[in-house]
Amino acid sequence: MKFLPLLAFMVVLATDVKADVSACPPQTAQFVEESIERIDSWDEFVIFYRKFKACDSSALSYAFTQSIVTLAAAPHGMSSLWSVSLKAIWLRKVVVKHLESEAIDSELAKQVIANAQKDCPKQAKQFCDSVRRRLAKSD
Repeated sequence: MKFLPLLAFMVVLATDVKADVSACPPQTAQFVEESIERIDSWDEFVIFYRKFKACDSSALSYAFTQSIVTLAAAPHGMSSLWSVSLKAIWLRKVVVKHLESEAIDSELAKQVIANAQKDCPKQAKQFCDSVRRRLAKSD
């Protein structure tokens, strides 16, 4: 499981990096910037985001957007997102917010749209439709 090495890595490196929910200090921002691209599952993203969500309102918001789009564009990205969001409902709102970014690569956007059409659980139809609409606007 890829998740355990990343979690261990985050714990080791983050011992001196305490995320303040109201700010993203430079040391934390550097850690987030160096670590976020190694996230390769929605479960990992949820843990990471809970700890470092304050950095999402800084210049690092772009890195969060790229992580979200990459995960959603991956095979089974939308069904995995839905599954994880059943336990972390707030994740849907974060994803939709980031999908409004103009910084999304058009090829990744097309892949997310395709995933939202073919990899969407029945219960998630409304959410997937919202994802498609948001990305279609940015095309």
